[in-house]
Amino acid sequence: MKTKILFYFLLMISATGCGLFEDDPDPAQPAITPALQLESELNLLATSVNTGLTIEYGYEFEPLVEGTIKSFIVNMPAGDTYRVTLWDSEKQEMLISLNIDASRDVTTNSQEINYRVYPNRNYTVSVYTEHWKRYNYQNNETFFPRIIGDIRMVRYAENTNAASSSIDLMLFPNEYSNSIMQGIVDIEFIPQN
Repeated sequence: MKTKILFYFLLMISATGCGLFEDDPDPAQPAITPALQLESELNLLATSVNTGLTIEYGYEFEPLVEGTIKSFIVNMPAGDTYRVTLWDSEKQEMLISLNIDASRDVTTNSQEINYRVYPNRNYTVSVYTEHWKRYNYQNNETFFPRIIGDIRMVRYAENTNAASSSIDLMLFPNEYSNSIMQGIVDIEFIPQN
C-alpha cells in the first residue's frame, strides 16, 4: 500500500513538472512604450518651459493587436501636474483622462489604468501643458508613420487652440505633422496574451 501511495505521489510530481495538471501561462508580454522608444532616434531641437502657450499634444496610434494600456507616461522639462488623455481619434471623444504629478526630466508613469484597446481603431494620447521638448528626425525627414512593437504610431497631433489657463478645457488634438514631435507623452501597452 505504501508503495502504491509513493508511486502515485511521484507520478503527480512528475506530471505537474511537465505541466499536465496546471495551466501553462503564456510568458508575460513585455510592455511597449512607443514614444519613449522613438525618442532615442530623434534630435532634440529645443526645450521650452513656462511658455504661456498651453497646448494639447501627443500622437495618434493604432494597436496592431488587442491589448491593454497599463498606464500613461510623461517625460517633461519641468516638474508639474500633467493631464493626460486618451481619445477615440475617429469620434474625437475623450475615453479616459487623469493627472500625473511628474518631476522634471524624469519618466513618470500614472497609476495603473488597464484600459483595453483594439486593432483597426485609431486612438490619440495627449498631454495638456505649456512645457515641451521639440524633436525632429535627421534632415527634417518624416518619421511617422512608424511601427514599434505592436503599435503603429500614425502621426504627431496637437491642438494649439487649447491655449488657456483652464485645465478643464478639453480640445481634441487635430493638427498633424509627420516630421516633428513636441515632447514625450506615451502609453505603456501590453499586448493580449
